[in-house]
Amino acid sequence: MIDDVLVVGAGIIGLSVADALAREGMTVRVLEMDRVAGAASGAAAGMLAPLSEALVHEAGDPGTNPLVHLGLESLARFESLCHRLREETGIDPELVRSGLWRPVADGRERRAAQAGFDRIGPRAGAIEWCHGGDLEVALPGLARGIPGAFFSPLECHLRPPLLSRATAAALRTRGVEIEEGVAVLRLRTEGRRVVGVETHSGLRRAGRVVVAAGPWTTALLEPVLGADGLPRIEPVRGQILALQPPLPAVRGIVYGADVYCVPKRDGSWIVGATEERVGFDRRVTAEGVARLLDRARALFPSLASATFERAWAGLRPVEANRWPRVGATDVEDLFVAAGHGRNGVLLAPITAERLRDMLTGKRPPSRDALARDASA
Repeated sequence: MIDDVLVVGAGIIGLSVADALAREGMTVRVLEMDRVAGAASGAAAGMLAPLSEALVHEAGDPGTNPLVHLGLESLARFESLCHRLREETGIDPELVRSGLWRPVADGRERRAAQAGFDRIGPRAGAIEWCHGGDLEVALPGLARGIPGAFFSPLECHLRPPLLSRATAAALRTRGVEIEEGVAVLRLRTEGRRVVGVETHSGLRRAGRVVVAAGPWTTALLEPVLGADGLPRIEPVRGQILALQPPLPAVRGIVYGADVYCVPKRDGSWIVGATEERVGFDRRVTAEGVARLLDRARALFPSLASATFERAWAGLRPVEANRWPRVGATDVEDLFVAAGHGRNGVLLAPITAERLRDMLTGKRPPSRDALARDASA
């Protein structure tokens, strides 16, 4: 059997692309060397925070940062997406419209954050500044030396493992084959056209191939694209941990300059995350856990008495220019969707839409389907 599309990778990007194409009536097959959401997608905290990501982690002017526009556009898809997945599968991705608190350490940091929100403009929504007694009510237990915090009501969070499971379940109800434990050894080409992939269990043929293999994308593409046309995507380890009560009675994400705390529905907190260029090393280290705990306690000293549940790590796929590669390649019928770094979950819906539109002819082929609309 020759599928219309073969997707390599069952992280949230690959699953979302497969979902969008299957809903167009295409026959789709997904190949995953491990298990569904077994890498970065299963390790993520699930923050959907385009404004704060632009302020805290992305270089350049937040007012012109492409992540803001695309992130907000993608964020707007999540409510209907999660509703559809609940209806189709009975699995709730636990989308919570919690808002996000951005504490600042001093006046200089407050001015910088305020200037960033101002440059973003009306898209940032009704950002509020909170201090004094109001801050103590909103963020009980916050360290006394912190003068205040901004509140961003637009931003929210969910459970990426549940989102991935729900998407996979929806795919299976549409007849999509998801083959777990099947490693792709190489892409099969005829001339300058891809015709499928070779696996340890044989050849899988397809009319088109989408490589969404996270930090393993580069190794798969290099033999057919060569160094010049190759997206350079590297793994960046993110260690993360979960705490159980006793915890401060905080509602909403708390996103500091070097740590975030995400209260979940079950009463736990997710605390993350390190950024470490250590190759494909997915170990949890004592140093990484200690660093996260120290940073979290700097925000909320009472976390010293919280119950430590567990820690884990994922490998984020980070493109050399820190911008996702989504679109066509120099090889006919070969597409790529990888390199989303910290924002794979957030950008999954918009990535899937853009790639779907290219494969169905609604948009012309492009080597960067996201950048095309990034500054709109």
